[in-house]
Amino acid sequence: MITNLLERAPPGLRQFLTYAVCGGMGVALDFGVYTLLVHAGLFYQIANVISYGCGTLLSFALNRAITFRVMDAPLRRLATFFAVAGAGYALSSLSLYAMVELLHLGKLVAKAASIIVVVLTQYTLNARITFKKAAQP
Repeated sequence: MITNLLERAPPGLRQFLTYAVCGGMGVALDFGVYTLLVHAGLFYQIANVISYGCGTLLSFALNRAITFRVMDAPLRRLATFFAVAGAGYALSSLSLYAMVELLHLGKLVAKAASIIVVVLTQYTLNARITFKKAAQP
């Protein structure tokens, strides 16, 4: 069903939807690890660092191979991906702090809300910078 939807979508939308599916797997890992760590009693910001790193590694691997199909310069692209992820992490942490400490939302609700903003920001940066194809001579 997802494959059918992707095949019928215009190329730009197809790429975003593929990114969302691959990124969604990273987000699911992030959220799952975060949930386990918070329920185990770990401070939510420390749990966020660990879970965010796990989700970011999975997202890089999937998006590199499936979404953007850019296999050159893996270390440079990984470094750029983690720089973009670092910006996303800062945005995630700031929004978590604001929602948990200032707005008094539940920690899991706050995490879910922060994911939406981070995904949109990171897609834009990764499509334009991290996975930009090298110019052909």
